[in-house]
Amino acid sequence: MEEKYTGKKAVIIGGTIGMGLETARLLVAGSAEVLLTGRNEVNLEAARQEFGSKSTCSAF
Repeated sequence: MEEKYTGKKAVIIGGTIGMGLETARLLVAGSAEVLLTGRNEVNLEAARQEFGSKSTCSAF
């Protein structure tokens, strides 16, 4: 995919499911730095594993 978001940073609240997760996938695929937040640690860990070092995940 095109590196359309290189140098861009995004914070996605509720980024572990649904539209937030899909948005995160698009941004990460476009080379953005993405910070995800979510309440469900299981979903957050799944997102962390999917994105690897391409994102930062935090549970609140």
